[in-house]
Parts: sequence; structure tokens; C-alpha cells
Amino acid sequence: MFSMKTNNVCKFWLEQILLSTNHGFSSHELNKIRNLIRKNESKILEAWREHCE
Repeated sequence: MFSMKTNNVCKFWLEQILLSTNHGFSSHELNKIRNLIRKNESKILEAWREHCE
């Protein structure tokens, strides 16, 4: 989950970087978040795998 503002929350699936839910983010903000995920995809997936193992 990602929250830039106190009431805004979104969730992205990481395998295909697809938006799952969005509550409050504009399209522009979601594009920025999606680009951050793409840029850091390997780090995010590595951290997720370490957390779950």
C-alpha cells in the first residue's frame, strides 16, 4: 500500500505492476507512483521475498 497524504491509499500488484485499488490519488499521482515502482521493482520484490520467507 502507498500513502502520500493522510487519507489517500492505493495498492499495486507487483508481478505486472497493476493498480488494484485507489482511494484519493489522481491519475497524475498514480502515474508517478507506478513509475517509482517500475524504477525500484527489483529492490521492492527482493525486500518482499525476504519479508515473506
